This record gives sequence, C-alpha cells and structure tokens, in this order.
Amino acid sequence: MEAQTNYSLRAELRGHEEDVRGVMSCELGIVTASRDKTVKLWVEDSPTSLHCLTTFVGHTDYVGALAFIPVGGSPDLTSPAIISGSRDTKVIVWDAVTASPIHTLLGHGYQVTAVGVLPSGEVVSTSLDKSVKVWKGAKCVRTLEGHAGPVLSLAVLPTGGFVTGSGDMTIKQWSGGTCVHTYTGHTDTVRGLCALGDIGFVSASHDMTLKVWALSGEVVAELVGHTAIVYACAAVSVGGAQLIASGSEDNTARLWDPSGACLQVIEHVGCIWDVAFTADGDLVTGCSDAVARLWSAREDRKAPADVAEGYARALQTVKEERAAAKAQEGAGGGGAAGGAGGGGGGGMGGLPPGIKVEEPSALMAPGAKDGAYKFIREATGAVTAYAWDAKTWQWDKVGEVVSEAEAQGAAPGGVGAIKKLHKGREYDFVFDVDVEEGAPPRKLALNRGDNPYIVAGQFCEDEDLPLHFKDQIVQFIIKNTEGAAGGPSVNDLPITGGFCDPFTGGGSGSSSAPPPPMYRPPPQSLADLPITGGFVDPFTGVPGGSGAGAGGAATVPGGYKAGALVHAPARAYLVFDGAPAPDKLAAKVREFNALVAAQPATSALALTAEEAAGGLDALLRQLPAVPSSSPSAPVFPATGGPHAPLLAKLLQWPPAQLFPGLDVARLVALDAGGGASLVAGAGPLGAAGSGLLPDALRTAAAPDAPAANTQLGLRLAANLFKHAAPRAWASANAGALLDAYAHAASSPHKAVRLSFATALSNVAVALHGAGAAAPEDVKLQALSCGIELLNACPTEAVDTLSRALTAVATLLLVGAPASGSAGEAGLVGVARDLGLADALRRVHDAPEAKRPDGRRMLEAALDVMTLIK
Repeated sequence: MEAQTNYSLRAELRGHEEDVRGVMSCELGIVTASRDKTVKLWVEDSPTSLHCLTTFVGHTDYVGALAFIPVGGSPDLTSPAIISGSRDTKVIVWDAVTASPIHTLLGHGYQVTAVGVLPSGEVVSTSLDKSVKVWKGAKCVRTLEGHAGPVLSLAVLPTGGFVTGSGDMTIKQWSGGTCVHTYTGHTDTVRGLCALGDIGFVSASHDMTLKVWALSGEVVAELVGHTAIVYACAAVSVGGAQLIASGSEDNTARLWDPSGACLQVIEHVGCIWDVAFTADGDLVTGCSDAVARLWSAREDRKAPADVAEGYARALQTVKEERAAAKAQEGAGGGGAAGGAGGGGGGGMGGLPPGIKVEEPSALMAPGAKDGAYKFIREATGAVTAYAWDAKTWQWDKVGEVVSEAEAQGAAPGGVGAIKKLHKGREYDFVFDVDVEEGAPPRKLALNRGDNPYIVAGQFCEDEDLPLHFKDQIVQFIIKNTEGAAGGPSVNDLPITGGFCDPFTGGGSGSSSAPPPPMYRPPPQSLADLPITGGFVDPFTGVPGGSGAGAGGAATVPGGYKAGALVHAPARAYLVFDGAPAPDKLAAKVREFNALVAAQPATSALALTAEEAAGGLDALLRQLPAVPSSSPSAPVFPATGGPHAPLLAKLLQWPPAQLFPGLDVARLVALDAGGGASLVAGAGPLGAAGSGLLPDALRTAAAPDAPAANTQLGLRLAANLFKHAAPRAWASANAGALLDAYAHAASSPHKAVRLSFATALSNVAVALHGAGAAAPEDVKLQALSCGIELLNACPTEAVDTLSRALTAVATLLLVGAPASGSAGEAGLVGVARDLGLADALRRVHDAPEAKRPDGRRMLEAALDVMTLIK
C-alpha cells in the first residue's frame, strides 16, 4: 500500500526569534526547539491553527535535540516530561506541565546533538565530544565510546537498543552498553537517524543521500535527490504504508517510499533543520526562517487561503531573489555588473563584491551604530566610504573606494577565475579541511568577497565543530585565498586617504577584526527580560518588577532567565593573532634599526647586515603560520633556534623603537615552542634585570611609554596564556602584570583599553582554574582593575566592556560551589565597596546595551548583577 503524499500547508507556528533547530510531535502537541535558546509547546486551536502554550527557558545556547517521556514512561517521573539538549552542553528534563526543570544532566564536554528515551525510561544523549551517555534520573549510569568522530544523531529502535551516527561516517548499534554492529556506507557525516518499523532504520548524511538499512547491515534502498546536506529524517506508518521524510540544506523537505522513490518535494524559504511526523501522518518541518510548519495530506486540514497565499508569495519572493542574485553573480564574473545597487559597476573596473552603493541622500539618515559604514556614489562617479560617528552624530568621510585591480596596480578587468563545483553550486574556492586525525577532510567552499568570519562560523555550524576551530579556519581562508575572500569591511577594502597602520605606517594590513555579530533582538531592560522566580533588582531591592506577569513569569524576546549565567565563568583564553604584513613590518624594523645603530649607547643592539636581511625575513615569513600551529608541531623550537638572538635584540631596543619587537614576540608567544623559548630563564616581572621578556614588558608598561608599546605589551601578555609553559610564568606573575599595567584601565586609547581587558580576562580565567589555590591578593587586585576599567571605559566600547564584565563575573566565581553562586561573600563585598553597582548601572542604562551589537555586554552585566545581588 502506498502512502498518500499530496501534502499541503496546514499551519505555521510563529513565535521563535531564530532558526527552528528541532521539532517533535507528542501526545501533548508539537514541540519546537530554536537557536533562540528556548523550547516551545504548541497545541491545536482548530485543524488549521495552533498556539504556543508554554515556553521553556533555561538553556544558555541554542537548542536542537528533543525527546518526550509520557506519564509512566519513567519510574521517577509523575508527570509528562520534555527533554532538550543544547549547545550549552546540558540536557534538561522539563516538567511539561509546570515548565520547570526536573533534572539538569551535566557531563558532556561539547554540544549535545541528540536525545532519546529507552523503554526502561532511561535518557540517552549524544554529543560532539564523541560520547554517548545513558542517564537514570539525574545520574549518568553509562558512557559509551567507540565513535572516532563527533556523535551527531540517534534513534531508539523497537528492539530496545539504539543506533548512533557520527562524523566518522559510521553508524553503530548499541545494546546493553555494548556496540553490537557497525554500519558503513555513507561517504560523509551521518547527520540524522530514525527507526523504520520492522524494516530497520533510515540514515541521513552530509553526502546528500539517505539510506534504508536492515538491522543486519544490508542497505535496502538509497534515497537520492537532495542537492545539499541532508540534516534530518523521520518515518511513520499510516494505514499500513511506510513513509519517510527528509530535510535538507537545499531548502526542501522530501517524502519518500522506503523503496527509494521520491514521492513529493516540499519547497521552503530556507534550510530545513529537522522533520517529524505526527501520529496520524502529518509532517512538521523546522526551518531557518524561525518558523515551524505543519503539512497535511488531508483536505480538511488545508491552511486558510490567506495563509497559503502568503506562504506562496514568500516562496516566490525568495526564488526571485535567488534568481536575481545568480544573474548578478554571473554578470559580475565579467567585471561589468553592478551600478548603484552594488559593487562591481560603472567605470571603476569592478568594486570589491558585496558592497551596497547608495546615493548621497542616504547620508541624511543616522547610522545604525557607531562605526557603521555607507558607500556613496559621488557626482563624479567615484565611490566614497563614510563612517558614522555616534558622538558627533555625523557621517565622517573615510576615503575613496577603488577597484581591486586598481588597488593592486593592475589594469581594470582582469582574467576571470575558474569556478569549482561543490554540491551542485559553483564556487571560487573549494578546500579540503582536515579537522580530525583519521577522518576524511571536510569541504569548505566560498567565493571571492565572502567574509571569512561568516564563512568560518557557518562551516563550524554545518559541520558541528566546536567554535574554537573558528579562528583557525579564518586564518586558513585568509592564507589560502591570499586575502581574496575578505568581506566588505573597511579594513579589507582598498580605500585611499584615511587609514594608517600605527605600527607599520602602511594601510590597514591584514586586520583581525572580530566577526560581525549575528542579529538577535536584545533585551531592552531588566523589565523586558523573561524572568522566572524571585529576581531582586540589585540596585533597588524590589523583587520582580514589571518583568513578570500575573503568572509569575514573563516570556518576551531576549532569552534571559534570572539566575542563569550566560557568559560566566569564562573558560577560554583570548588571544591577539592577527599578523601584520611581513614586508611592512620588515621595513619598519629596518627603519628603526638604522636609528638604533646611529646611537652609540644602543649601537651594540643593532642587527647585523646578515640579520637585517636573511635572518629578519626568515623570521617574519614564519609568523603568519604561528596562529594555526599545534603544540605537537610548533613553528619555533622551545630552546635556542635562529629566531632567539634576533628577537633578543629587538626586545632590548629603546622605548621609542621597542614596539616592532613586542609585536614579533606577541606572535611568537602563540606558538608552543616560541612561547616556551620566551619564558625560558625568565625571572619575576617585578624585579629589574629578570630577563628579556620581563624587562621588555616592564619597559612597555611605563606610564610615559608610547601607547603602541602599552598596547602591544598587553597583547603579548595576553598571548602568553595560550600554551602551558608561558601560561605558568604569566599566572605566577599576574599580580605584577596587573600592577605594572593598571594605568591602562583609564587610557584614552581604545586599543589599549581593549588589550588591558583581554589580559585581565585571561588572568581571571587562570585564577578561576586555580580555584581555592588562587592567591587572595591577586584576586582582589584583578577585581579592582576590572571595576576601574568598567568605570573609565566609554559605553560605546562594547567589546572592551563585555570582556571586562565577563572577567569580573569570573573572578566572583573563583572558588564557587557547583551551584554557580559567587565564590566568596568577602569578594562580593569588596566589589560593592569599589563601586561595581554604579558601573553596572551605567552599562545597563547605556544606549549601546539596547542595540543588537550590545547584547553580549548587557548579558555579561546581568551575569555580574546576578552574582552580587
């Protein structure tokens, strides 16, 4: 018997703010999980309408994994429960009636990718940490290991066992805590799994196929038709007929017969992250447009005409936009497309791609944020970049944007690049990226003009890689595209007249700017946050405020829950890994070397002719490879090495010529061997004559030192925390470091303040890691520095304040119990005495805290508020 497959739209479930990453049908209704960190339960109003009954708030990162336990399904539960797994590494078992957590299951090291419920009522979870965990109540009773890659998918079988799919391209069947079968056949990550009645199970893969498996290991059918990654699959039996659904990055959900025939293609306006069937055969899809949709083959469940027509119009609009973009991309390949609407036009020989060029009237409107850019076509035909200055409330002219060919001194036009095909689309670059030993390489595809940070973030997302890979991937892109992939930020555009690198005297160089923030509507104030249970304003002492409704909880955009720490404690060490252009840095070193050689007092420190030529060039050529080096394969030896004598001279140069040596040392510190060589034989930072590194750091910290020295001294200090050997020295000298650079907290230079906040953050992470062994005086000193920085830093410096706030919150948690409360009441008291409450109020009330790019700063401030209330 063949299932009916003329599915049409039944209802749209609108309420999430970001991608719907997980969907599930259960006896209570439809459950959805989202990138907005929430889980929602939807119930039916009518055959074509559902409303959100409950929102579950508690995760601190996006949620994608869902499961359900009915009444009686677990011996320790007396009510139905919804289970969710998140990128925050937690599994939460929720009381579906009260929306409160019953258990929070902690143990995974990375994102939880899937959850399920065994017939015994035990919960099973999978994670990017390559493990599978089985939970009874709140306790992990078994950890199953065997996959060589991250475990991304899970399906519980009617037999009582379960199967898991991995980035290692295999599927494993587990029974009684043992792997009883390994299935191979996919050529890429196994992303989705579902049971298929008495046949076996179905798998979905990044290789763009699905497979139907018998439990014996035989591939019964292969489902081919998707043109991109297949993220999810689901199956249902209706009237004796089996039906399979799949969701893909190609913006379609597809319905299949188990024999392999594609029965229907359902187009969507975005990527399909998850699919599920209801008990009676309706289909639920979770889409990247933040909407879940319900589809049905029943005539009496067709969506009202206005809903269906609205969706059809949205779909048509998306198709037209894609067609226009493709046409523009094709025209742009010849260097003649563009015009006022974008880059590449006019007689400019082709502007950098991705630029939106506007008429001068666009400057009549204020900028969206401080530092926002507009690109204006002047009456002469030239395109000029303008930056918005929020202080003066005006657009400042930055300079003229020129074509890439003209910027390089080449004739406009140029030769078109050969396109490479990947998953049915053409790209300028397709790279093999090795992210795991023994696993096949992942494909990284991008075009010229793509922002490397956006590409790297999406790559980590698509491949379910931990975010610590992101910076390495960015450097990989920049290195392997020779800068061609840089996005349309001012640092990457060929602009004349305005920018000058303070260290090399050249242009903006290879900027290491942070990625543009993803838009998430920020909470506007404490009163606008969804707060549940007993929140007290730390300033007024008034409980609750207007943030909670009559039911005791407010559910509004923002995703913040009182008492839940979002960014603290910080656990990652932050580094400055942007490498200046070697030729420009070499020119500056040679320029300063001549000055050092000309002074009798310093002539002995001048580089020899051989060092200034071959030795210097060899050292600087190695620096771009340092940020991506691994401890097992360092660029520099831990002791000695040809770089050591040359760097030793640079670090002894007079203050006016010191900063190039500090910049070189900053990058050398990012290498395990280089960092070890820097601290080899180094004495205490506080004592004169303690060695090259402490002497250079102390010289750079002098109150009358050039700002470039202070900035680079702090960045060198921050980078020392990356690897074990230099981290041990930096941690032991943290008190002296903060003492020497304390004046930087009130520096008029924003780059110096950001560098100080970063070094302070790393000190806080190290102190938190030391726990009860952390020196009391250093904790107090770090806290004092953090509060001074919070009081002195302008509120438009959101990155600096975010780091400083997270550092303060982390310090307050040093020695904290597992509950997450502040570590010591005494430290909280000191924080209050030092004026922390006033600093927090200033941040909270700042206009920047209400903007999307200020969200992290506000969340970090709320973390601190939670700890000192």
